Amino acid sequence: MLTSSKTGSSQCTSIDEGATFDTDESRTKYPKRRSLRKRSKGVHEEVTQMPTPDPATFPFSGGSRRDYHAPRRACGSGGEFCLLLVFPTWTRLWLRYGNYVQYDLNLPTTVPKRRGGAKAFEADPPITEYGRSSAQLAAKAMRRMKHPVTAIVCSPALRCIQTAQEIMRDIGVPGLSVRIEPGLFDWTKWYAACPNFMTDEEIEEAGVKIQSEYTPIMTRQQLQLLRGETKHDYYRRAQDVIARILTITHNTILVIGHAITLDASVRPLLGLPKDIPAFRQLDRLADLYPYCAAVVLDQTEDGGQWVVGSPLLPTTSADASTKHDTKFLLRS
Repeated sequence: MLTSSKTGSSQCTSIDEGATFDTDESRTKYPKRRSLRKRSKGVHEEVTQMPTPDPATFPFSGGSRRDYHAPRRACGSGGEFCLLLVFPTWTRLWLRYGNYVQYDLNLPTTVPKRRGGAKAFEADPPITEYGRSSAQLAAKAMRRMKHPVTAIVCSPALRCIQTAQEIMRDIGVPGLSVRIEPGLFDWTKWYAACPNFMTDEEIEEAGVKIQSEYTPIMTRQQLQLLRGETKHDYYRRAQDVIARILTITHNTILVIGHAITLDASVRPLLGLPKDIPAFRQLDRLADLYPYCAAVVLDQTEDGGQWVVGSPLLPTTSADASTKHDTKFLLRS
C-alpha cells in the first residue's frame, strides 16, 4: 500500500548537549528516546524490506475498481487534542474573559462555533496545532499509497473530525467528504456523560465537507444510551460497526477513530484470538497507538482474509512517534 522507495540510514543526529542516540550517554540519559529509536529502527527495517513500487503502475488518481485487485482499509486514530491535563485553564480563561484565548502556541489558533460554547469543548476538545501538523503529515504519507482513499469514515468526536478535515485538504483526492459514524466513538466509560457533539450544520460551518446522505450504523441517540458500557461491550461494538462499514463501503477506506478503536477492530479482521487488555493496559493505549497512528490492512483478491499491509511512513521526533506498537497489536 506504500509507494515509497527504499530509505537510507536511520541514524539520528545529536540531541541536547551533543549526545546522539548511539552514545553510551544517551542510552542512560534518555530512556524515552531509546524507545523512540527502537521504534524508528523497526520502521526502517519494515520499509527497506518492501519492494520498490513502479509509480507508473500505481498512479495516485482515479479510484475506479480497475485500479487495483483488492479492497484496502487504513484505520487510524485522531490527532493530539487539548487535554485538560496539559492545558488545565484553556476553557477557564475562555469562560472568564468571554472569548477564546490562545495562551500557548500549541493551542488552536481558532475554535469552531458550537452550542454550549467553552463548556462543550471540555468533553469534546479540538486538536492542537501539533495534532493538526501530524494529520497533515499523515496525509502526505497516504499520498504515497498505491491506491487512493475513496471514503473517509470517522468518529463524531471533534478531534477525529478535524483530523479528517486536515487529511482531506492535503491528501490530493478531489471530491472527498467525511461520513460521521457515532458507532466509532470512544469507550463511553471514560466519560462522565456522552459529549454533546457538534451538529452536522455546525461541522459544515467549520469548513468540513460531510456526506449528508450517509446513514449511520449507530445514531447519536443510541450512543447516549451506552453509559454503562463494559470493555467487552465496547470491543463488540467496534468490531460490529467496522464489519458493517466494510460491507457497505468499497475500495480504499480510511477509518478515523480512537486508540481503543484500533485495538478493538483490527484484531478480529486479522483472525487473531480475542484478547481484551486489562484495565491498566487500556489506560495506556495512547502510548501503544499514538496520536495519528495508522494500521493498514489489505484484503486478499478473493475478498476473504485480511492481512496487515505495508505501513504508512510514520512521523518520528525526539519526543514522539506516530508508529503503533505492532507487537502489542498482533499479540496472541
